[in-house]
Amino acid sequence: MFKLLFLTSNRTKFQHARYLCRKHDIDIILKSDYGVAYNEPRIPDRDNLLNESIKNAIERRLKKKQKLSKTQKDVYSMLDEVFFIEDTSVIINALSTSSEEVPGTEIKFWMKEHDFTSVDKLLKEHGNDRRVIVRSDILLYLPKYWREGEGYKRFTSAEYGTITEKEYNIKTNDLYPWLDNKSFNKWFVPQGCKYPISMLPIKDADQYDFRAGAFKKMLTFLDIKIKNSKKENIIQKTLSLFDTPAFLVCGLPCAGKTTLGEFLSDKYNYYHIEASDFMHLSFYERHGINSSVNIADFAEKVLIDSPSIVVEQTLSHLDKIKDVPFIITGFRSPKEVEIFISNYKGLNKVYQIFIGADFEKRFQRNLKRKRKGDIDTEKEFRDRDSQQIKMGLQKIKTKLKSDIIYNNSDFNSYYNSFLKKYPQISESKNKILSNIPKERPKDLEDAILLALLRENQYLTTTEIAHKINDCFPNSIKTNKNNVSRYFNQRFHPYFEIHSQNNKIKYRLCHTGRSKAMLLIKNFL
Repeated sequence: MFKLLFLTSNRTKFQHARYLCRKHDIDIILKSDYGVAYNEPRIPDRDNLLNESIKNAIERRLKKKQKLSKTQKDVYSMLDEVFFIEDTSVIINALSTSSEEVPGTEIKFWMKEHDFTSVDKLLKEHGNDRRVIVRSDILLYLPKYWREGEGYKRFTSAEYGTITEKEYNIKTNDLYPWLDNKSFNKWFVPQGCKYPISMLPIKDADQYDFRAGAFKKMLTFLDIKIKNSKKENIIQKTLSLFDTPAFLVCGLPCAGKTTLGEFLSDKYNYYHIEASDFMHLSFYERHGINSSVNIADFAEKVLIDSPSIVVEQTLSHLDKIKDVPFIITGFRSPKEVEIFISNYKGLNKVYQIFIGADFEKRFQRNLKRKRKGDIDTEKEFRDRDSQQIKMGLQKIKTKLKSDIIYNNSDFNSYYNSFLKKYPQISESKNKILSNIPKERPKDLEDAILLALLRENQYLTTTEIAHKINDCFPNSIKTNKNNVSRYFNQRFHPYFEIHSQNNKIKYRLCHTGRSKAMLLIKNFL
């Protein structure tokens, strides 16, 4: 998958970009370094603003790569990577002239200064002409080998409509946060529609998406460039003599899915991916840490509207760690399982399993384990069962009736039932947890993962820095600020997050623990 860097600090815009690129073999990523991506000047002239923005972005990228000299003038010839920036502008006919667009490129500042009442008053003072144009401009920076003259290409699209005549009480869309109650979308009624675009169903909103046209033009251009530059690389699957199995494990809460994942991870060196780790990642990327949106409701909507979200992330993750035996626990929709099986290209043979357990057994385990998010009453537990059954677990159980493993007694009996059904699993001889390397890895993420491997408590970034230094006492000291930058820059699938009294703490989740153990294996 081609990695395309999007220079933006706007989380909602980033998610919108990923959505618009979802059907292409392109992964939209954020920059890996910390700090401002580029300085965007506050000037009304769009062409000048875009040119100054892209030039500053290139200069900053070169400085990060230590390739920019003070005397260098032609910055466009030096950077060999592909990235893009996007600028949104709004033209309100009643307030604009032939020489000045209002608010134009100043839209994000203008929105902070105006509410609906003030905007409505302004329009009525100017004849109540409510016509408006919402525009998107993309500048795609091109490396030398893709150029046809200029150092970048520009793609533009626009949508026409009006400013709503009444203010609506709009809630930000759980799955598509650009359909929100903060941006101009809350007032923009596309031509031919009765309501603002933020109130439209996603299929309708897609038809009037002002960014969609610019992205389509850019993606069409990139698809051709990527196709032409790719070398034919035919990968043939090798038939394994010992048929190394991989597992997709489904089941209701507290049936024993995670327990099985931990068992295979600890004793048989399996890479355990918990699907909910990636569901949380998707949630945080859209809504941040302290959102009022409920994660369970978000997950239910995701599995109905966009069941590929978690699957695509797990497939991408597996592609990075290559062909290791793996177990994925927690898919809840038949569509998720179907998408995974259809798109998995690895060497492992994948088995689907459903873990069954009586309600009372599961509820007592829930009370005993006291995991974050667990509940205290039978009614709440049944309600959660109902929600997950609605997501599709009952359909999965019906389909896998010959592949159900029951977990109603002790765990040894449970494990033995599983091993009896899959005797081809071979026990690992690696004593992973006793072989943490003495030297601190160069990569900060690797150092964090290894330092937290034996830690069960949630830690602040300061405490994590101390933990790294304790774990690698003979290495260069890790600065707390670098750890904070790592977590502030983006969300990761490796950590559980706990926020209380404005303090954010982290610990490894199941996927993070598996990644740490894989790192140790690679050091052996």
